[in-house]
Amino acid sequence: MAEGRFYVDEETKTLVLEGEDSEDRFYIEEEINLEGNRYLIVVPAKEDEEEQGAYVLKLISDNNGDEVLTVVEDDDEFEKVRRAYEEK
Repeated sequence: MAEGRFYVDEETKTLVLEGEDSEDRFYIEEEINLEGNRYLIVVPAKEDEEEQGAYVLKLISDNNGDEVLTVVEDDDEFEKVRRAYEEK
């Protein structure tokens, strides 16, 4: 996944990541609020992606109060989000 700025296109439920030289789009499959945190389950919008797996992203606020996306890499946190997603 590219690093850079992002925005959510509410009309199409698409997450757009803008990098220096690229733009990546992901469909937002689900938004989950869990233990005071906000998570997005996203899948690549490109049909030709080799890996069609989903990503679990966490929205956090940085020191300036801006929202930042991070990939959930902690196994325990990932499992909590996965269970919450499966219960929906």
